[in-house]
Amino acid sequence: MLTLAVEARETRRSLALHEHALRHAALLPPTSATPLPCCHSRALCHGRRPPPVSVHRVATPCSTSARRVTAPTYESRSHRPTPTSTRRGHQPTSAHRSHRLATLLHCPKSHGSQLTHHLAASAKLLRLLPLLLFFLAPSLREHLTALNQRRPNDDVASELHPIILVAGIGCSDLEARLTDAYQPSAPRCGTMKGKGWFGLWQNMSAVLAHDYVQCMEEQMRLIYDPSIDDYRNLPGVETHVPKFGSARGFHDKNPLTPKECLDNLRDALEGLGYQDGDTLFGAPYDWRHAPPLPGQTSRAFTHYFKKLKALVEAASNKQGKKVILFGHSYGGMAVLEFVRNTPMAWRKKYIKHLFLAAPTLSSGFVQLLHGLISRSAKMMYVPDAASAVRKLWISFETAIAVLPSPKVFGHEPIVITQHKNYSAYDMEDLLSSIGLGDSIEPFTRKMIPRMNYFEAPMVPLTCINGVGNRTPRQLVFQHDNFEESPKLVYGDGDELVNLISMLAFEEEMCRQPEQRKQFKSIKVHKARHTELVTAEWAINRVLPEIIAANRIF
Repeated sequence: MLTLAVEARETRRSLALHEHALRHAALLPPTSATPLPCCHSRALCHGRRPPPVSVHRVATPCSTSARRVTAPTYESRSHRPTPTSTRRGHQPTSAHRSHRLATLLHCPKSHGSQLTHHLAASAKLLRLLPLLLFFLAPSLREHLTALNQRRPNDDVASELHPIILVAGIGCSDLEARLTDAYQPSAPRCGTMKGKGWFGLWQNMSAVLAHDYVQCMEEQMRLIYDPSIDDYRNLPGVETHVPKFGSARGFHDKNPLTPKECLDNLRDALEGLGYQDGDTLFGAPYDWRHAPPLPGQTSRAFTHYFKKLKALVEAASNKQGKKVILFGHSYGGMAVLEFVRNTPMAWRKKYIKHLFLAAPTLSSGFVQLLHGLISRSAKMMYVPDAASAVRKLWISFETAIAVLPSPKVFGHEPIVITQHKNYSAYDMEDLLSSIGLGDSIEPFTRKMIPRMNYFEAPMVPLTCINGVGNRTPRQLVFQHDNFEESPKLVYGDGDELVNLISMLAFEEEMCRQPEQRKQFKSIKVHKARHTELVTAEWAINRVLPEIIAANRIF
């Protein structure tokens, strides 16, 4: 029976392959079935290696012939050729059909005629298939019938490796519980004491409606404890992250941008056949904290890494396959540090592929510094509560986690004032100048080591970034007053992360021979930081990479 099943699967795949090619060559009517890869057999190409046919250009920095990162090649959402047959008023001729068929199969056009005859014979076989089924053994006939009744995405779904999504800053909900040790600054802030868990960072409309902004700032802020070199909550405040394990454990708190937390990517993955809780998972985290380097202290992330490790193992054991990890923005940093904190043998056993989409890495970026100086905290959405957000944001470990790295930005001035300039080497002086002297010790003890840490994860890794967007490179203050809005000098990047940071990470990955063999970098022109996981055109560039990772043995 096993042999019959294998033969049936191969027969159906071959027939589907030929039918797919015929339809694209305008020899058969269109169908809604999911397209299949179309040149699996080198016999059709007479042993020739199929040339690349993608209209996109991918920057691949790891080259055996070049040790330095060359100028990046970008993909663009513009200049996408329109198929000849879809142009208005144009009917494909037989020559066009032959050309399209030859192109589809990655074969020279000179073989178009031979291929047409070959596939025409397959078309006859397709029409005879129902009759041929009567002459098959009953078991094989039933198996083929069941296969033909499957949904279009079933072939893809059967190959899927479990995938775990990790979103960026602010996407995970936070819940709080107040104990007797909590001493509220105002009576109304203590109304939830002893009433169990409640949403602290979950529904900003409710926070405003109940005049709870001041209380939220107090209960959500962090305190650095130098005795343990770690951050903690205010005494009497306990916090946790709900919905761990679900791909629906993320959502944006800004009603103007309700789907910037992997919602659209999740929907697209479900369209491929992924199912939440079965092959699709989410790993929300406490984004106020910074993921630690190996050996550093972080109670929040130690607990998170333990849960994520168990989730990876459970998903892998359930499906009998390795797991794909996908992190966007700050979630990219979180999932990268998770992998780097696991034993090498564990990675090889459980990790299929690691995707980092627009990651905010230890190389740092200038826009975060802009938010820190101006206290604007643009990464957090709390309407009409600017002062509370300022005090809240600067208490987070996240606020100083990815400041520009000296190794990447060098001595180039990043912050320019009338009397003094600050480079990446002067971050401690800058923190003092803007009134954040309390942040100097945790920055020195926890963040400076991070700035020089570029250890490769040693798993298959794809890094996807947007480029070609105006991205802050320098902040110019006309006077020494940091309360005023600076003039921004722009460079390249994704509007948030600088291109120089992206290239620095790529160069380090390529510098390490074992990682270079399993590293790919993709740059999507004009894709902004969040667009990689929200815009349909950008998601359509990300999905094929995930599908390809599923099919690489």
